[in-house]
Amino acid sequence: MPRISVIMPFYNAARYLRQSIESILNQTFGDFEFILIDDGSTDGSYDIARGFNDRRIILFRQERNMGLTRSLNKALAMVSPDAEFVARMDADDWSYPTRFERQVRFLEAHRDIAGVGCWYEIIGESARVLKTVRPSPAPSAVRRSLIWHSSIMHPSLMVRKEVLEKLGGYDEMYRFAEDRDLLLRITQTYKMSLVPEVLLKYRTSYASVSIQREREQKKASCLALYRAMCRGYCSPLLLIGVVHKALGAYLPMSVIKLQRSLWCLLRLRFVK
Repeated sequence: MPRISVIMPFYNAARYLRQSIESILNQTFGDFEFILIDDGSTDGSYDIARGFNDRRIILFRQERNMGLTRSLNKALAMVSPDAEFVARMDADDWSYPTRFERQVRFLEAHRDIAGVGCWYEIIGESARVLKTVRPSPAPSAVRRSLIWHSSIMHPSLMVRKEVLEKLGGYDEMYRFAEDRDLLLRITQTYKMSLVPEVLLKYRTSYASVSIQREREQKKASCLALYRAMCRGYCSPLLLIGVVHKALGAYLPMSVIKLQRSLWCLLRLRFVK
């Protein structure tokens, strides 16, 4: 049975879907199953996914769009009971061939770590590298980053399956920021880290959720932070993070730009 279950919901992702799927199938660590959830696509995405002839692929089609969070939980429900790890992937990103190999090796060597991300490159629609992001892999730094901007990109995540089972998967009350909520719940009890290697290309485009609906993202992130604070998430900076997200979610854009500038200065001055 597979050691890794890779889960990837997609919706109208025809432009980059083939590249994304191929990047997973070409992993040097091949002991995995690849669960693809077509969330009611209308652009031919399902036909692209169905065109791959690989026994590791498990393809499920939802007749109507259910949203990312519910699709993720659907994929989790299909995970092999014998899988040791669950890995995430998005339909417009690209994983380097050694991503799974490096992440499994890291988790085997660090039994106290519940989940791991990696360093990544931000790319645009043309795949040109815009920025390389190398956050600190220290668990304390990863935990602290969740207050500002998570250092673990959701499509880079690999987590022990038993941890996801104990937490009950993704919280379906979140249409956005389901990843932030999950990471906050994981790090409340467990340690998380990063493989200090660039193993993912993370695509940002005008079609992405984070650009198209930035304000909804911030509102959901604010709620996730607030709920973590109510659960006793032990960070003195959490209240500041809630206020920061709330300002970004509700203020007019002209004020948000000023707030961002002031916030950057505040972080440089007070946050180490």
